[in-house]
Amino acid sequence: MKVLIVGGTRGLRGGVERFCLRAREALADIGGHHVEHVFSEAAYFRLGSVPRFSRSVRALYRGRRAGWDCVWLQYTSFPDLAVLALCRWFGYKVLVTPHLGANWVSQTNPILRYIGLRLLAMAHGIALLSESQAEEVALPPMPARFKILTFLPRSLSSVRRNDPEAAEPDTMTLIHAARLSKAKGTFSFIEVCARLKQSGRRVRGRLAGSCDDATAQEIRSLISTRNLVDEIEFLGSLSERDLLGELVRADILVHLSWIDSYPLIVLESIGCGVFPICLDLPGARAITGSYCGHVVGDPDTEKKVADFILAADLPGLRRSARVAGSRLRADYDWSQCVSVCERALTSVSAMP
Repeated sequence: MKVLIVGGTRGLRGGVERFCLRAREALADIGGHHVEHVFSEAAYFRLGSVPRFSRSVRALYRGRRAGWDCVWLQYTSFPDLAVLALCRWFGYKVLVTPHLGANWVSQTNPILRYIGLRLLAMAHGIALLSESQAEEVALPPMPARFKILTFLPRSLSSVRRNDPEAAEPDTMTLIHAARLSKAKGTFSFIEVCARLKQSGRRVRGRLAGSCDDATAQEIRSLISTRNLVDEIEFLGSLSERDLLGELVRADILVHLSWIDSYPLIVLESIGCGVFPICLDLPGARAITGSYCGHVVGDPDTEKKVADFILAADLPGLRRSARVAGSRLRADYDWSQCVSVCERALTSVSAMP
């Protein structure tokens, strides 16, 4: 099968970009398919994005005679739906996977939501990473829907942690990893660490991810203001290998994002034996309910997280996360992921 994956933005290293790279590798190496990837350049769309977006459209136009069985479009923002309409105009059969949540502008703006539903109905099929996505994203009754699995790092299968009983009993390592911003819960993570320190709990914070210079300065300022310079290390952007290395040494992931539909980092953390604490949204609730973790709601989110950690049996959390990690790694083995994706792609490619 010839599959053209479309999605993500060049220069970013977010969840969608990683998904595209891993899906391409897995479908080619394990499934034996011919797979290529074209960036849609739709993220953070501004007037300056038009030249890059236009180049992507031209690449899709030129490829219309290449005999692709299916275009697999990753839907992250409203401009991706324009790509969907163009792909249909160019004659492609299109499978769409949403990567957005209920709080994204394309879902909260009534006009964009209305137009988005009509455009999304042009797809031949919709492949959901989780059934919880149907609770957040406006989906038309047609086209056909499929359930697939996301692609976690291939090296996750060989992840090994130290015995949880050997870890320091009085010090917990908290990690937050994302494209750092208020919406992703970065500043809430710092506030949680501050509350724990004020309560006398020894904490080691690890803050990983990229951001613009203004956000980085704001992060450093808050760490200093909360007197956490010795407790929180701002790691910046990490490679996949280095991020996994940080995760296997952490106890708890604090992911209080209110924009993630099905947060990849939560799955990755559990796969590394880390106990996640998340904001109570459908995707995070589905993950923690299936494996391990804790969800908290508004208001007083940071207080609720700190109170939970202070009352928790840390060795018990470490053990439960380690058991859950073993199950998750088996469930998300790339052979399993390829199998379910192949069914969706094959079905769409066979449609008239």
